[in-house]
Amino acid sequence: VAKDGATKTLNNVGKGFGNLKRTGITALKGIATASVVAATALAGFTLGAIKAAADEELQIIRLNAALRARGFELDKIGPKIEEEILALRRFGIADTQVREGLESGSRFFKNQENLFKASAIAADIAAATGDDYATILLNIGKAAKGGSTKGLKQYFGELKDGIKLTDIARLANKKYKDVADEVAKSTAMKFFEAQEALNDEFERFGTQFLPRVTDGLKFFTDNILPNLAKLFDEVGPRVGDFIDNYVSPLIAAPIVTGK
Repeated sequence: VAKDGATKTLNNVGKGFGNLKRTGITALKGIATASVVAATALAGFTLGAIKAAADEELQIIRLNAALRARGFELDKIGPKIEEEILALRRFGIADTQVREGLESGSRFFKNQENLFKASAIAADIAAATGDDYATILLNIGKAAKGGSTKGLKQYFGELKDGIKLTDIARLANKKYKDVADEVAKSTAMKFFEAQEALNDEFERFGTQFLPRVTDGLKFFTDNILPNLAKLFDEVGPRVGDFIDNYVSPLIAAPIVTGK
C-alpha cells in the first residue's frame, strides 16, 4: 500500500529530475559555446594588442637609434618626447606621427629646445590645415637651416632664403595659432584623445606578453621550423606526383556533353 501510494510521487520526482537534466545540459552547451566565443575574442584581442605593442617597440627603437646617432642624450630627451606625445593629442596628432616628426626634425635641430619649438609650430599648422605634422616639421627644419623654403610656401607664401626659426614661429603664431586652439577644443579632438588613451592601454596590455612571444618564436624557429621543412620536403614530391598524374590529366581532358 505504501509502495502504491508513493509511486506517483516518485515518478513525478524522477520526471522533474529528467527535465532538470535536459535543461542543465542545454544550459551547459550554451555556456560552452559562449566560452568558446569569448575565448576566441580574447585571443584575437590579445594578439592585436601584442602586435600593436611590438610595432610601437620597433618605432621607439628606431627613433632612439637616430637620436643617439645625432648626439641627443636619451635619458634627457626621452621624457620630453612622451610629454610631447600627450600634448599633441589635443590637435589630433597620433603617437606614431609625433615620433616620425621628431625623427625628421632631429636631422636639422641638434638642440632640444629648438626641436620642440619647431614641433609646436608644425602642430599648430597641422591642426589648422589637416596636413601631415611630420612632413611640416621636416619642411620647417629645411627652411630654418638654410635649405629650401618651398615646402612652407603653401602656408606662408614666398619666404626669403635663410629665414630663422623665430620668424617662422611668428608667422605661424599669427596665421594658425587661433584656429589650432579652436580645433583642439572641438568634440572630434576630444574623441581622438580618448581613443589614443585607449590605444595606450591596449599597447600596455600587449607589452606584458612580448617576452613570452619572443621565447615562443625562438622555440618555433629552433624546434618546429626544421621539422616543418622536413615534412614539406617529403610531402612536396607526393603532392607534385598527384597533380601530374591525376589533376592535370583531368583538367586537360575534353568536356563531353550529351543528354
